[in-house]
Amino acid sequence: MEITNLMLLNRFRKCAHIQYHRKRRFRGQGRILILLQENGRMSQKELTGILERRAATLSEQLENMEKSGLIRREVSASDRRNLDIMLTPEGEQAAVEARQERERMADELFGILTGEEKEQLYPLLKKLADAWAADEAKQGEEIK
Repeated sequence: MEITNLMLLNRFRKCAHIQYHRKRRFRGQGRILILLQENGRMSQKELTGILERRAATLSEQLENMEKSGLIRREVSASDRRNLDIMLTPEGEQAAVEARQERERMADELFGILTGEEKEQLYPLLKKLADAWAADEAKQGEEIK
């Protein structure tokens, strides 16, 4: 049986759907918590660039995180136009839990693969991600 691009797309969508709907405590916030734990104080502008999210989307997430007591936002001492984001003690603990959750999820998702299968899958995923990112960058240039 020949595997077509459409078959691959359907399988990819099914895997993404299953992954997206997994129960996670820090949905959408885990990566932010981990980045702040790794880097300490970061500007909202830096986070926007790293996360590749719209500023308004990130601002809304940070507002929710602040209300939950996970982060603090302060006007930057070096540039008063920017806000610095830092973890609270509760945020530090949540970052540890988010990292553990991410590791558990990776083990659940890819633990069924053999080492050889992982060695085959990783470069294929990298090739796809690199090509898609290059295509997206090219389309961005054409739009300007």
